[in-house]
Amino acid sequence: MDEPSEILWPLLERVVGDAFREFMFMGAVDGILLFKHIWTRRYLNVDREGNTYRYVGGRYDRMPLAEALCHVLS
Repeated sequence: MDEPSEILWPLLERVVGDAFREFMFMGAVDGILLFKHIWTRRYLNVDREGNTYRYVGGRYDRMPLAEALCHVLS
């Protein structure tokens, strides 16, 4: 699924603030947008409503934003 940048970056900015500049868009799976952090190389997985997910055991499980950011930025 190709997402237009006018959807991607405002969504990510709403979720992580100015840190959105530290991410690359890598694609989407089942409506979840996959962003890779440029330094840690870890993924922040976000749906269009701003919910965050962790990829575990072949599926995406919803998780709190604070937990997702700790994982991505550590």
